[in-house]
Parts: sequence; C-alpha cells; structure tokens
Amino acid sequence: MLEVSGLAQLRELLVVHEGWTLLTAVCLMVFCVLHNPCSTTIWTIWRETGSVRWTVLGALLPLAVGIVVTLGIAQGVRLWAG
Repeated sequence: MLEVSGLAQLRELLVVHEGWTLLTAVCLMVFCVLHNPCSTTIWTIWRETGSVRWTVLGALLPLAVGIVVTLGIAQGVRLWAG
C-alpha cells in the first residue's frame, strides 16, 4: 500500500513513474463504472432465479460490456488522434 499526500505526489506516481495518460485514466473510470456488479447483486440474482446460468450471465455480462466499451473508447481515441 502507498500513502499519497497530495495531487502532485499522485501525478508523480501515475504519470511520471507509471506512464499514465488521460486516456488511461478515462478508460479506467469507464471500466470501473461498467464492470461486475457487487456481490450482493450477484447473490440476489442467484436467490431470485435459482439458476447458475442467469447468475453467471448477470456477473459476466457487465464485465464484457465494460471491456468492449473501454476498448472502443481507446481505439476510437487512437484512430481520431492519428
């Protein structure tokens, strides 16, 4: 774990040391919004349907959407930027 004391230190860590770009940050934020639902949601799907198929679909579909949308954003920006 790492403790960051301010935005300048966070920028130093992510941009300078790790090579993050604005595109990296945007894709991460979009993926975090779209990826797997919380475990409570998955448990509720299981309890309501009693089906492994619907439970797995409910867990993996948002993950797939997050990956596809994130890849689409990244490729779109790369094509647009030239």
